[in-house]
Amino acid sequence: MHHDPIVRPRRVWAGVTAALVGAAVLGLGITDWMIVPTVTGSAILAAGMVTAVAGGVLYDTHGARPVRAELDEVRRGDVHDGTVPGEMLGDVPQRAEARAASRTTSRVLADRATSARPAYTRAAAALLLAAAVFVLCSQGLYAHTPLGQDNAVRDLGLAIVTALAGLRLLVGNHPGRQWSALAALCGLALLGLAALTPHDRTAATIVEAVAATGVVFAAALSLDRREER
Repeated sequence: MHHDPIVRPRRVWAGVTAALVGAAVLGLGITDWMIVPTVTGSAILAAGMVTAVAGGVLYDTHGARPVRAELDEVRRGDVHDGTVPGEMLGDVPQRAEARAASRTTSRVLADRATSARPAYTRAAAALLLAAAVFVLCSQGLYAHTPLGQDNAVRDLGLAIVTALAGLRLLVGNHPGRQWSALAALCGLALLGLAALTPHDRTAATIVEAVAATGVVFAAALSLDRREER
């Protein structure tokens, strides 16, 4: 008898969180050419990926649902059946559900076809990612002093959060406006840091100001979309 793989949300989210932390530590280690953070970040990243895969992240497919439902599932320690790639659903209730989903998709596509103009979400997401990459590639412009490196690490952290918001807007299923708000907060934070905090080099201030301008503009641009019904 065939059994679907079991998805354990606690392991999945613990692994994903560890992988993100490991990627951040690895990035800092590579930026400063330090062996300990590089090795540590690599180990945490690998452990997180293994944990997420063991928890069933590759089989965790389901429709969009509120964040609260995800959190409740993790809090209770629930598990659910995953979906094997290529698996076909054949019973009557599932066929009816598929037909209903197909009709909903047709209505959504029809609404988009009759809309006045396309939303700018993808362009905004690309601009957010470009701003994050700009900050990452500009790390060499920060002074190699305690103050300069504090500025670099601080800005890199904001760039990572900005990139996550950009990715959610780019590939997410009906991303909410909270991701635009998160990106806007990162942009305003960069702008405030550029204007109000000390810097060893003017170049670091320019990097923050340019990145902040792009992030705030992209966050505002991402709001120009219709609410999904």
